[in-house]
Amino acid sequence: MHSILQFRPLAAVTLATCLLASSAGTAAAQADPKLNLDHIPDQAVGAVFLFPQTLAAKPELELLPTEVIAAAGKRDYGFNPMEIEQAIALIAPPMGGNPPSWGLILHFSAPQGLSKDLTQRTETREVDNVKYFAANRALDPSFCLYKEKTILIAPESFLTLMIANQPAESELRTLLSQSATDADATGILAVEPVRDLINQALVGAPPMPPPIQQLLTLPDHLDSVHIGLNISPPDATFIRLAGRDEKSAEEVERILTEALAFAKQLFIAQSTMGMRLEEGAVAEATIKYLTRAGDVIENKLKPVREGDDVTISATFNPAYSSSAVLAGLLLPAVQQAREAARRTQSRNTLKQIALAMHNYHDVFTEFPAHANYEKKKPLLSWRVHVLPYLDQANLYQKFHLDEPWDSEHNKALIKEMPAIYQNPNMNNKDFKTNYLLVTGEDAAFFGEEGKRIRDFTDGTSNTILAVEANEDQAVIWTKPDDLEFDEENPFQGLGQLRQGGFLAMFADGSVQFISINVDEDTMRAFVTPGGGEVIQR
Repeated sequence: MHSILQFRPLAAVTLATCLLASSAGTAAAQADPKLNLDHIPDQAVGAVFLFPQTLAAKPELELLPTEVIAAAGKRDYGFNPMEIEQAIALIAPPMGGNPPSWGLILHFSAPQGLSKDLTQRTETREVDNVKYFAANRALDPSFCLYKEKTILIAPESFLTLMIANQPAESELRTLLSQSATDADATGILAVEPVRDLINQALVGAPPMPPPIQQLLTLPDHLDSVHIGLNISPPDATFIRLAGRDEKSAEEVERILTEALAFAKQLFIAQSTMGMRLEEGAVAEATIKYLTRAGDVIENKLKPVREGDDVTISATFNPAYSSSAVLAGLLLPAVQQAREAARRTQSRNTLKQIALAMHNYHDVFTEFPAHANYEKKKPLLSWRVHVLPYLDQANLYQKFHLDEPWDSEHNKALIKEMPAIYQNPNMNNKDFKTNYLLVTGEDAAFFGEEGKRIRDFTDGTSNTILAVEANEDQAVIWTKPDDLEFDEENPFQGLGQLRQGGFLAMFADGSVQFISINVDEDTMRAFVTPGGGEVIQR
């Protein structure tokens, strides 16, 4: 059974709107069809209207399965969607403690009917000598076949107002009577009757950046909103905001202009996130393209004020859907996906290194020192000494541990750098790594001895062992060099490889992304294993 009664109200409106948008009749298209304002109660504040038979003449709709739509409509609903001349969807604010209401008016070119599927779960009632089918539940859609060529659909309380058909002056009816009817679909909202209601709904909105936050003040400056949708070039789709007066219109223009500029910058920033010029000319060209595309879109959507009205319009350009443009727009998404994959790979690398460090601790009851020493001279990096715990025992055995990293023998092994020390964000041709310990007098690594877990009195989950440093901090992997912590500048050497922060390996084996916006005192506390600081997370 395909009964609309089985749907909730919103679903019913959606279904009906789909039928309207997809209908295509045989009547000739009218250049400027006249809008029928019958059955629009004065309680309604918003409307969307269209003329399906006019849309039938659009070349874009010529491949719609009109035959199937007609047959299915007659079978399931009792009426032919392809004979709809005019359709109006209405919205009304809450009335009598009920939620916002809605209604749908369908005017046909020929007599119609209603199927048993629609009416069998209803009760026949009458108002003003007009019969209608009332749903069993108050908020479900009820139906009325009015004088054979009009079908009204709405919850019963609103449907009876539509049936009464008592034309009264209202702000919405005035706006509809003055509206042009040449757009493929038109939407109108009378703001004045619901201004307080809208503002109440916006009170709980979360804080946003100022250029976006000020959009919430628009209802105070508007009398109405008018939207025209066109699917065929060269007709433009537009949004027209009618200000309460010329001063309000000026404020609306300013708010929209600033919001659009911010949106452009946000679009560019989000799209280029993770892109690095070092990746080559394609990444650099993509950034230039996105900047140019943002400028073009901002210019095309620029608000234009004329008297009390502010209009944003855009004409659909088929070239924008070409494969070349789509490819250009997809590049940022591809870049972001690649960056996310690199970040995940690097995080997993640090976790493997952390596990190797802990396995080393299990054997020697302490973490490795940042290097082994001979007469106060550092010889080989800790990265060499944890090789056996990274499935690299054979490579470890090749090293002369009593010789420095750049001895003739050990230097020859640099080119055998294990893949785990290769950061996916670096184009490494010099066998360098940026996975570095944080060293310093108050850090976990200082001097010739390694620390034991019991030395981490601040907690292993609160102490950083190693970081993913900036690319310019990278060192040859066997060289006993790491990142020396700068008390005065805690983020020195960090936060440039990835946007917004860096990956850090903690003494408990976890890996976290640390924002460069973290308080400097918190960063200092992360470095000290026994400083006694309290870290607020």
